[in-house]
Amino acid sequence: MLKKLFVIFICTIIITTILPVVAININEKKYFDPIIKLNNDIDWWPMQGHDPQHTGFSKSGAPDVNKLNWSFDTDSNIRFSSSIVVENKLYIGTGEIGSLYLFDFNEIKNKPVIGMYNKYCEKTFAETGGIFCIDTITGMKLWDFVTQGAVSSTPVFYNGYVYVLTSSSETYEGYLYCIDAETGLKQWNFTYTNLITTPIIDNNNLYVTIADPHTGYGKLLCLDPSDGAEKWNHSTGYYNFAMYSAPAAYNNRVCYVSINSSDIELHSVDAITGEDQWTIFLTKMEIGLIVSSPVIVENRIFVMSLESYLSNETVYSVLFCIDAEDGDVLWKYVMKENDISLSSPAIADDVVYFSYVENYWAYGGIACLNISDGEIIWDQKLYYDFFTVSSPSIADEKLFIGSMNLLEYKSFLNCFDINSSALLWRYSIGELAMVDSSAAIANEKVYIANYFGTIFAFIDNTPPNTPVIDGPLKGKPEKSLDYSFYSIDSDGDKIAEYIINWSDGTGEQIITGPFTSGEQVIVNHTWKEKGIYIIKAKSKDSFGDESNWSHFEVNIPRTRTNFNPLLYWLFEHFPLLEGLLRFIK
Repeated sequence: MLKKLFVIFICTIIITTILPVVAININEKKYFDPIIKLNNDIDWWPMQGHDPQHTGFSKSGAPDVNKLNWSFDTDSNIRFSSSIVVENKLYIGTGEIGSLYLFDFNEIKNKPVIGMYNKYCEKTFAETGGIFCIDTITGMKLWDFVTQGAVSSTPVFYNGYVYVLTSSSETYEGYLYCIDAETGLKQWNFTYTNLITTPIIDNNNLYVTIADPHTGYGKLLCLDPSDGAEKWNHSTGYYNFAMYSAPAAYNNRVCYVSINSSDIELHSVDAITGEDQWTIFLTKMEIGLIVSSPVIVENRIFVMSLESYLSNETVYSVLFCIDAEDGDVLWKYVMKENDISLSSPAIADDVVYFSYVENYWAYGGIACLNISDGEIIWDQKLYYDFFTVSSPSIADEKLFIGSMNLLEYKSFLNCFDINSSALLWRYSIGELAMVDSSAAIANEKVYIANYFGTIFAFIDNTPPNTPVIDGPLKGKPEKSLDYSFYSIDSDGDKIAEYIINWSDGTGEQIITGPFTSGEQVIVNHTWKEKGIYIIKAKSKDSFGDESNWSHFEVNIPRTRTNFNPLLYWLFEHFPLLEGLLRFIK
């Protein structure tokens, strides 16, 4: 028989063992600098899911190829925290988890995903963690801040400050920090108990879901971002907590998901007053954990919820579309038994995208539905790639998501075409382990972190420069001449090949490398007939992008001694004339 619900066990510990919540203002600073004006030409990624609605969609361009721009090793572990990117700075949370949890396929292949995931989550706790700030241009660390407790939440950026929640032990006691985004200096922090939840900011309100161990109630707090002062709090209910998720905000309402005993509920709260607008039941979850956050688009709420029963070990996920005004279910998409989704959906152009995994590791997949009626558009099933906590991120008609591959025993960042569902490219980001982080997309780059604490940045490719050609300007028929070619690649990529056309009807000659950027390549050629020839050359880099053609003129005159200067001048200035005369002859 399966063990009792892990959630209930943890919640019991919270109620019986933790001291009351203590709010301690550490820093006496009572003011904030004026609002920092961001570069409005760039669509930054300042919080989980890109925006307070968690759409997971950016207007930024995104790489067409799996080109690594840089990587940075934090020398720590990254669990559940995803990157945010603002003004060419990346912020992410870490935690000294200690024992690295790799997957042994022989161990997991006959065990359910839900059970393995619960075991995996038990390793979340740590006494220390940190926030890293990385320059997204150079990939160098600008600063890091040591936190008390692991940072398993995604940071949120607002008005030049970064906010993050930590959890320090199995009791989930931790801190809410406010840190200066430029200097890495702490502005203030408060002690809170949270069940690995992520804060968001909307309309100058900082929203945090916590567990109050003194009363046993879950709460949604609305705080002032400048000093952490409470504006209002909303009680979720007794033994009713938000877990592994974030609230979403839209049109003066805040929505969040909680678990009450084994009932998963969705709440809508007035963002101004904190009063309850409505609460609805979603699914019964007797095994598993909440990991999906609500997504709000066009006054509709999309949320993934797990249906699971201890009695018959039945599990499957349900995607709900709910009217934000009254909580009415507009439609729901019920997945097949044992098909479960452990992440949040993403929405772009009236289509909702989500990932899933079969509970016994038979397959994984990405699917998308029409948001108006829930009708399936496409479903890309993959038999060796498994999608767990990493949520889809969308930009430039591409979907980016992390996965595990049990054939190659590696973890990957994947890029899919959102129109055709085709896999465009992928890149290995480490050994086989859960991919907890979701991708962030900003300023034409994509960022993702692996469990082992390495952050990866991917960039689109730049074609190499037009080749430089050098060699004799004149020659004789049937005499070999040497010419040099080199091309500079601004990205420092290898030159895979040079394509050369000698303009004598012999076609294109391909000189295969690879050659380093700027390396000179010597090629010889013999023209059999007199004439003025234009050498054309272009280069191709290791990613397949080609330069423009470059041109170099060579004169191969008649070998006879009775040279006619007038004809030579005519042929030099009117090359078609020589060809015409040759044709007439």
